[in-house]
Amino acid sequence: MADYDAVVALEELLVDGLGDDAVDGHDVGGGIMNLFIWTPDPRGTFSRVQTLMKGHSLSPSVVAGFRDEGAEEYTPLWPPELKRFELL
Repeated sequence: MADYDAVVALEELLVDGLGDDAVDGHDVGGGIMNLFIWTPDPRGTFSRVQTLMKGHSLSPSVVAGFRDEGAEEYTPLWPPELKRFELL
């Protein structure tokens, strides 16, 4: 429950920082938490996300990637050494 509360709090933080139309919800299950953000600028938006998340309890475990609309494959964003990103 604490993890779920943390992801909801993080989602609220991102909604406040990025705007309602950018944050598109979350899912939680199997020890994995996903937050979904619609943006035309994934790298720029993720830079803003990192600033907003600074000091958040989930920050150290963040893995990020993006997929262009209509694409099947994700592009890894974070951490820098990440070679592949997929939703689990």
